[in-house]
Amino acid sequence: MGVRLPDPSYTEPLPAIGTFHSWHDVQNKWGGNQTFLAKRDGRIICATLDRAKNPDAPLIMVVGHKPKNTERGEEFCQQGGPIPLFIKEDIDRWCYYGRFEVARFTDDRAEVALFENPQSGPLSRVIFLRQVDGQGFEAKPPDIDYDAIGAVEGRRRFVQHLAAERVPSLARAKKQQVLDQTGRLACEVCGFDFAEFYKPYADKFCEVHHRRALGDLDAPSRTTLEDLAVLCSNCHRVIHLIKPMPTVEDLRRHLSR
Repeated sequence: MGVRLPDPSYTEPLPAIGTFHSWHDVQNKWGGNQTFLAKRDGRIICATLDRAKNPDAPLIMVVGHKPKNTERGEEFCQQGGPIPLFIKEDIDRWCYYGRFEVARFTDDRAEVALFENPQSGPLSRVIFLRQVDGQGFEAKPPDIDYDAIGAVEGRRRFVQHLAAERVPSLARAKKQQVLDQTGRLACEVCGFDFAEFYKPYADKFCEVHHRRALGDLDAPSRTTLEDLAVLCSNCHRVIHLIKPMPTVEDLRRHLSR
């Protein structure tokens, strides 16, 4: 069933989470009027995001530097309250993810720069979101990343679960830091280098591990590049199999024995 909000801007109840809709319906039923933040009667009422510009959506929304985008991003951060969020997953196929509100935002230039990509261009701020109407969540998520949209034998389906918020750009920054310092992405436990073994198919490939398991945190915590480690897939899986989770250094010493 849809959700009726006390807002005259919506002509119909909000759809079920995970359902797909045409751009025409998103515009006419739920207020979307541009591919970003739609405004009506002095309030931001709907978010419509393009994955090319917002690859980390729905938990992270990037705000471009154009005056209109900058203004609406600032208004959304100030007004408070949740808005419905749709993401363009394919041509004229917009997936409804639920209602989201601002968890925090940053306009710090150094932090914002981590999220810039060729599609997004220069950014003015980054908004971190949280969902307010999720259901069917797992109680204790593992500290392993999984896609929110998955495929089962070729049929696309919407999968929803509780996930400790991650910032994918931190993983990219960690890889670049290690490459700049060592010239390669070798596992910090066993030394395996995907690029060297599988060349040229796995250039710049590795997994990035959180030294502090995010699933064990009771509250949001700032993550720095020093809190991350470069691991191969095998070591990354094994380190999460061991309870309590050992440090990277402890697992390396165990392997050396």
